[in-house]
Amino acid sequence: MPLSQKSAAPVYLYFEHVGEGSHVPLRGKYRGICRPCQLWRCKLCSPTDSNDTVYKVFEGSTGGLLKHLKRYHKAEHQRARLASTHSRLRVAADGTITELYTFEEALEKHISFVLFVVLDVKHFQLSRSEAFRTYSSTLDPRYVPSSRATSAKLMLVIKALMFSKLFMALHQAKTAFGDPFAGLQSDIWSPKDNKTSYVCTRLSFVHTSEDLSKSEVTPILGFDEFPENRHTGSAISRQLKKSLQAVKLDMETSITLPTLDGAANNKRAFKIMKKRVKLVEMVSRVLFGFWNEQAGEEVGS
Repeated sequence: MPLSQKSAAPVYLYFEHVGEGSHVPLRGKYRGICRPCQLWRCKLCSPTDSNDTVYKVFEGSTGGLLKHLKRYHKAEHQRARLASTHSRLRVAADGTITELYTFEEALEKHISFVLFVVLDVKHFQLSRSEAFRTYSSTLDPRYVPSSRATSAKLMLVIKALMFSKLFMALHQAKTAFGDPFAGLQSDIWSPKDNKTSYVCTRLSFVHTSEDLSKSEVTPILGFDEFPENRHTGSAISRQLKKSLQAVKLDMETSITLPTLDGAANNKRAFKIMKKRVKLVEMVSRVLFGFWNEQAGEEVGS
């Protein structure tokens, strides 16, 4: 039966429902399976026209209807697209019509937007701000900043690409210098309410490639909520192992100089993870503060 006026896409204004039929899709989850469909005929075409055709609408797909309008009724095709909530056409203040980029065309700009939000500590809700979108359109009328959901997905892609580059750099450093070849810094932050703690783990290694920036040879492996209530040595050791496993490293063979403060729980963590290690004690609780000139006591000797 025909769609209600409320739910109908704008393209249906130019077609009339003439019945129901069946359709066998050539792809998709119903590939090769006979399924019911709706039959529609163009209201603008005369029954005597050679282009008077009955079109099948399967699973709400209006592609065939739009193609008919685009080929035979260009003005109506444009009006239907402008009225659609999913259309990439936009009307500017001066009346000119602009077609937005496809996702593939806008991908590089989406990535730049995501990096801007992250590095400048903004919120992805910024992409919904009318003022920001107006500003963006003055720079490029064809671009609309990515939504929060799209930005979150792009962050996962960027993370995967960054880790892929990191894996390659670590492999090259390990090949050049052998084991152990990297340093490790880690610390735990606890807010005043003491309900949640956060742990940051960072790696550092030497690399001769000019393609890597300073931040890429001192990558943050993880900045996570500490998963356990008590900061025991065993809990810290489990978290450090988890961070190192993310880049396929282990404390025993790959880390030459771990840097933490001299708290007893950190010393206990390294007794669990490695028998002999030089533990450099920090002057303050700040992770990347100043170090003592002398190394701390040798743990596990």
